[in-house]
Amino acid sequence: MDTGDDTVNTNVLNRNGTFLLLLALLCSLVIGSPATAQVVFQETFEDGSIAGGAVFGGAFVPGMSGQGWSSTLVSEGLKEDGKVFLEYRLSPDFFKEDGTLEFYLQRKATPISDDIQEESIIEISDSAYKSIMTVKILWDNPKLLGVEGSGLQVYGNYLIEELASEPWGGEYFPFGRSINPGEWIHVALTWGTRAGDNWVFLNGEPLTNFRNEYGKHHDPQNLQIGDILSHAVHVRIGAESFSRDPEITWSPLSNSVVDELRIHDIAFNPLVPVINSVSHDAFEVAGFSGKLVSGDTVTLKVVAEPGGEATFNIGDRITRIPMIEDATRAGTYIGFYEVPSGYYLEDGLITATFVNDKGVQAKPVTASRTLDIDARTHLEVKSSNDLVPADEKARSGITVVANDANGKAVKEHELRLTLSTTDEYTGTVGGGTFDDLFGGTVDVDWDGVTDSFGEVTAQYVSGFAAKTILVSAKDMASGDVGVGWVRSYIDGTVDIVVTEPQAKALSVAGSMDVSYPVPG
Repeated sequence: MDTGDDTVNTNVLNRNGTFLLLLALLCSLVIGSPATAQVVFQETFEDGSIAGGAVFGGAFVPGMSGQGWSSTLVSEGLKEDGKVFLEYRLSPDFFKEDGTLEFYLQRKATPISDDIQEESIIEISDSAYKSIMTVKILWDNPKLLGVEGSGLQVYGNYLIEELASEPWGGEYFPFGRSINPGEWIHVALTWGTRAGDNWVFLNGEPLTNFRNEYGKHHDPQNLQIGDILSHAVHVRIGAESFSRDPEITWSPLSNSVVDELRIHDIAFNPLVPVINSVSHDAFEVAGFSGKLVSGDTVTLKVVAEPGGEATFNIGDRITRIPMIEDATRAGTYIGFYEVPSGYYLEDGLITATFVNDKGVQAKPVTASRTLDIDARTHLEVKSSNDLVPADEKARSGITVVANDANGKAVKEHELRLTLSTTDEYTGTVGGGTFDDLFGGTVDVDWDGVTDSFGEVTAQYVSGFAAKTILVSAKDMASGDVGVGWVRSYIDGTVDIVVTEPQAKALSVAGSMDVSYPVPG
């Protein structure tokens, strides 16, 4: 819709009088991840037009992706009837306390002029075209302030009474090397209210070796960029202006190509991808035990930038499960994990990893909810008669019941029964060792595979030894074991003969005189 106004607000970009709605790049927010970023302004040069009006001495040239823009003028301080820059008018309160300015810049393989030592990439000014902040590139800087190579200069020239701190001048951020002709670089300038928000990044790496051209060092963390930018009305790309006559410009962007310029509403490093959310449905899938069991499938969802590769880990043993980007929702990646038999995990952390299409890895993000897995087979071994004679013919029915953590039958699992005794002689059924020593055997029904009730039945035939027989059942899929027992005894008789004792008399020969006193 043509409104006849050339104002750019925080959600709308003026392109030759046509307003285009800008969409949020990222969505969702999870604990521990950066805040969601939204593009509030962008110029990509892709549609063959420039926002804001005329272009004088500039040209579309091959850009980082598609087309970019560059000035063709080489003079400084040149007043012309047309403009040698791109200009945008902002709505009030366009810049907030937090934000990021990013762009790609190429040093031309064949420079227009070797005399240009510095070029203005972007200038922000107030309603009277008084410069608020300027960002410049210096491709060749022979020992400026003792530092050789290429570098970036950021000027904050606005003197306003409401700022608590003094204005700051030209901070110089050396790259530590010279940028080669034809090479593309990515620059991001961030500002905000949190500690560490104010930085300049080159190709995703922070520039820390900065210095002030006036001899006074300023810590970027103390710069009130957000307060300065609150006075912004005009944005120019490709030249600086003169407040008394805005048509007078200098430092044109002649030896460089600019592309993909964007302003975001938060401070972040745009070259480092961000995982915006990690979620899963384990709680909804789990049964009454609250644990995932064998055969359960949990669905993982990760939201990040489109076109990358996402994976997830569950605990320490389940790693790098691949995810697929949803064809209907760009930047949404879906993955699945089916729980295998035998796995057990308590309070498992789900951690997502992501690498964007440029090969840059995001900081891993862990889901706020953990999950529990109990994929063990819970086996109960029961005998119909746990005391049988050791007569090599007595029988006891053996039933093995297999359930999962939710009490549901585990069907179609092969179980292996093993006999052992308290003397630690063991033998797998059919192996012969136990049978040779003690004579007991087990006949297993249906080849030992659990039925629809999760059961396997067998018959124990007693042997010739009186023992406590341990019956172990092992799930061959999960490795889980259950134990029951049968006791055997030897049935026999004992003859007891009772004889009467022989009586013997003892005779004593002799006499005894007994006198009694006579009462008086």
